[in-house]
Amino acid sequence: MKTLALLAIAVGVVAALSALLAKDGVALAAFPASFAGEYRGTCRAEGPAGAPSEFPMELALAPVPGREAWSFSIVYGEGERRQVRAYELLPGESPGRFRIDERNGIVLDAAFVGDTLFSCFTVEGNLIQARYRFLGDAVDFEITSYRPAGPTGGKDRAPEVGTFGLAALQRARLGKVPK
Repeated sequence: MKTLALLAIAVGVVAALSALLAKDGVALAAFPASFAGEYRGTCRAEGPAGAPSEFPMELALAPVPGREAWSFSIVYGEGERRQVRAYELLPGESPGRFRIDERNGIVLDAAFVGDTLFSCFTVEGNLIQARYRFLGDAVDFEITSYRPAGPTGGKDRAPEVGTFGLAALQRARLGKVPK
């Protein structure tokens, strides 16, 4: 009797975990495969001061033949202003963990949670947060950069806290290009 009860509990736990690991019927374990393709749209860049600007943006996700890697290319602009970032998305040390290899000696940690790939890093003291939310037929892209704004606290048993001020924000809704 106890064995049947434990089996029923185990089946319930597996069902609950399966529901948590699925979004709109797509198993998250299928990332990045279920989101392979090309996505295009317009990116809007703005900050606390100054006028916003817009430019074309592309993201392409494709398997690399013969390797456990994915081409993860980001393109900003067009024509003479076109900038291609030909990165690779590599598996990390555990499920849901990835590495973004910029192919120049820089490898960033990333994690896929829910329907979103997150990465956070610093460049010359500035904090950068990147978010790619995969929606099936679109990707919501957002990158924020923050400059150090100095420490606060550190008195009367309060810990010292480093603060950052928003420097810039880039956002785009990239639609999947039909094959």
